[in-house]
Amino acid sequence: YYVNDAGRQTDILGASLWVRYLELCGEKLPFPANGYPADYIIQTAEMLKGMVGESLRRPADQVMAGLPPDEAEGGDKEAHIDALIARARELLGDNYARMVRIGIGQQVAAIRGTLDDFGVQFDRWFSEREMVERGEIAVAMDKLKASGLTYEQDGALWLRTSELGDEKDRGLLRSDGTHT
Repeated sequence: YYVNDAGRQTDILGASLWVRYLELCGEKLPFPANGYPADYIIQTAEMLKGMVGESLRRPADQVMAGLPPDEAEGGDKEAHIDALIARARELLGDNYARMVRIGIGQQVAAIRGTLDDFGVQFDRWFSEREMVERGEIAVAMDKLKASGLTYEQDGALWLRTSELGDEKDRGLLRSDGTHT
C-alpha cells in the first residue's frame, strides 16, 4: 500500500488540522477554501489537542496577518493555502512536522481499519516520505529526464504521457520544486 505522506496534500492536511485545532483552542479564523473540511479533520484536531494541550496555539491575528485573501474574499485559494502552510511552518517550527505526522498517522490508522473491515490485507506498506528521504524519487526523476520524455514549461517539469496514450501530459515537478 502506497502511503501518500509527502508533498502538498500533506501540507494541506497539516494546515487544515491546525486551523481546526486553533478553533478548538478558541481562536476564530476562517477555514481555508482549499482546506480539507471533513469531520475526520475535526476528530484528529480533538485528538491532537488532547495530546499537546494548547502548545500549538497561536493568536488568530498572528496566523492571518498579511496572508493573501482566500477565495471567499475574492482572492486565490491556492495562494492563500500556500501562505497559510508557510505561516504554520514559521510559527510552529519543528512542531509543524510533528503535527503533520500525527495527522497522517491518524489517516493511515483509519485506512487500515477500513481495509480490515473489508478483509483486505496488504503485505507491504510503504511511505512516499521515506522514498524521498532515501533519494528514490530523485533517482526516478533522473531516469525520466534521461528518457527524453520530459520537458520544462513555465518552470515546471512535465512528462509526455500523451505520447504514451494518455489524454494529456502530466506534471512531475511544480515551478516551486515540489513533486506532484
